[in-house]
Formats: sequence, structure tokens, C-alpha cells
Amino acid sequence: LKKVIRYGRSRINENDTESVGEHIFGMFILINHFLPLVDPEKKMNKEKIYELALFHDIDEIETGDIIRYEKTDKDRGEAKTTLAKIFQNTPDNFLFLMKNNYFEYEENNTPEAKFVSAIDKIEPMFHLCFDPKGAKSIFSRLNMTVDEIKEDKKESSKDFYQIIEYIEPAFDIIKSNLNK
Repeated sequence: LKKVIRYGRSRINENDTESVGEHIFGMFILINHFLPLVDPEKKMNKEKIYELALFHDIDEIETGDIIRYEKTDKDRGEAKTTLAKIFQNTPDNFLFLMKNNYFEYEENNTPEAKFVSAIDKIEPMFHLCFDPKGAKSIFSRLNMTVDEIKEDKKESSKDFYQIIEYIEPAFDIIKSNLNK
């Protein structure tokens, strides 16, 4: 479903980009895969996890999406400034839910926020496994090696060995795609 464009339309850009909505959909798929592995005793709040994933990139409504490795302090400052505008335009009955989840994700202090943060960091990796052109484009643009990014993904997932086990095989696929 992440690849199916709605209304029988097609993407103009040959390079298969991913929208923020597609990224969030991918996160929901990964949440449903990893949550039973990470939390077999069901101590984490699944509804909270979904809400955190849904609202974690809400500032990108105004700022657009910038790759984490390219984000500057100026970009981070602009994201904070635009939040006021977004919140101002959000209906009151929805505002509390949006704000609470956005800030809980940003503070990254709860088990649910840490889990969603790890999922957020690895979802693009899985996308690139199936998008060789996109992988080539991104890795040629970044001033980092594949191994540096792989280690960063492992660090982002350090609290979840069940996720880390998937990182090495995923990067093997990405490396293979880069050599095609």
C-alpha cells in the first residue's frame, strides 16, 4: 500500500520518494511487527504508541521534511516557531491530543516515546531496501558512509535489541542495491 498512488495517478518523479504520510504508514507497519517482540508482556500502551507515531512529525506541515543528518540548528529553531502556528490553527477538541503526543515524543522520556523514536529512525532504512535509486541519491548527498549511518541506526535503537537484529541484514540489502 505504501507504493500505491491514489486515484489511479502516478508520480511524476522517477525517483521513488516517500511522503511524510507514507513514512508514518511505514512506522505503523513496523510498530505492529516489532511491538510484540519488544514488549511481549504488553506493558507499553499501544494506543499511546500509535498517537505518538501519528503526531511526531506534525511540525513538518509547515517546515517540510529535512533529513535528520542535514538538519541545522536554524531548521530546528524554525520547527519550534512553526508549532505555534500549527497549534493555533488546530481545533480545540484536537489540540490537547496533538500537543501532548508531539511533546512526549520530543522529550523521549517514556518507554513508548523511546520505542516510537527507534521506529522513526529505522523506517527510512527499510524504505531504502526497496528503493535502490533513492538509496543512491541519498547516500551520494550525505557526507556519511553507509557504515556510519548503520551505526547511527543501531545507536538510535540501543534499548531494543529486537530491532537491532534487523539493522545489519537491512544494510546488507542497501549496500547490495548501491552496487547495482
